[in-house]
Amino acid sequence: MKKLLYLFIAVLAFGLTSCDKCVDCTGCFGADGEVCQDDFNNKDDYDAFIASAEALSGCDCK
Repeated sequence: MKKLLYLFIAVLAFGLTSCDKCVDCTGCFGADGEVCQDDFNNKDDYDAFIASAEALSGCDCK
């Protein structure tokens, strides 16, 4: 039973760390697509880009 619990914890930990932090943006000026946090230097730059894309370009990023 302990082995099963350890396996479950390991799979859960792997799943949480491998989450891809990307959003799909639609409604932009012909530049719809996926934007990923890995493409930026830090999370603040990523958040600023998403906010400006939604405010200035009319994008809908989810």
